[in-house]
Amino acid sequence: MCVVIVAITGHRKLSPADAALVTARVEALIYDVRPAVVIFGGAVGVDTVALAAAQHHRSYGGHTVRAHHSRLVVIVPDVVAAQPHEAREAIRLYADDVVELRNPITSTDQWAAYHARNRVMVDRATHVLGFWDGGHRSGAGSCISYAQRMGRVVWVETIGGER
Repeated sequence: MCVVIVAITGHRKLSPADAALVTARVEALIYDVRPAVVIFGGAVGVDTVALAAAQHHRSYGGHTVRAHHSRLVVIVPDVVAAQPHEAREAIRLYADDVVELRNPITSTDQWAAYHARNRVMVDRATHVLGFWDGGHRSGAGSCISYAQRMGRVVWVETIGGER
């Protein structure tokens, strides 16, 4: 049987309907697919909502349900301390493992740290679940495109976001 490792990518700004979709899709992922590992990018938005949903749906009464246990791994482009407060809190509360790539986040290099983080996520995954609005100038779109080029199984959920 193939070990399933799913990387989740998506936008930072979500409408309440988008957040509900992310939560429902992650619940289905945990219960139906039962990945060994789920990888998150550590940002606010899809990453934070999906991380919280994964933890919530793999536990019952505060205890991990072994039949639904997926290791929750967060990969951040720089260090956790460089992430927004909301993301840091979700990482502290829910992540089983954290990988800090220690690439400074700057606009002068066209946000290379985010692109490097996305490549590491995809390279470690067998599958990618993307929550994307279809915009081609987004990190989520870039991550999905890279995953397709690398031959990963890619699932895309269309979201509207607050653009």
